[in-house]
Amino acid sequence: QRVLAITAPPSGTHLQRWSMAKPLGTRDEPFHLSADGLGFCGDGWGPVPKVEGAFLSGAALADALVDRLAAR
Repeated sequence: QRVLAITAPPSGTHLQRWSMAKPLGTRDEPFHLSADGLGFCGDGWGPVPKVEGAFLSGAALADALVDRLAAR
C-alpha cells in the first residue's frame, strides 16, 4: 500500500497453495525451445522443482529467444 500510495485497505485477500501441482520428475534441460519458436519453461524444467528453478528456467528461455531473434 505504501509503495503504490493506496490509502484504503484491500477489500479481501486469498492465498491458494497448489501442493498437488508438483512436477512428477526433473529434466536435464532448463527449458524447451522448438525450431518453430514454441517455448516451455518453469519449475518442471531443470534439476529442482522450486520457485528459484522456475525463475532460472524462464531467464534461460528468455536468453535463448533473444539469441535466436538476434541471429535473424
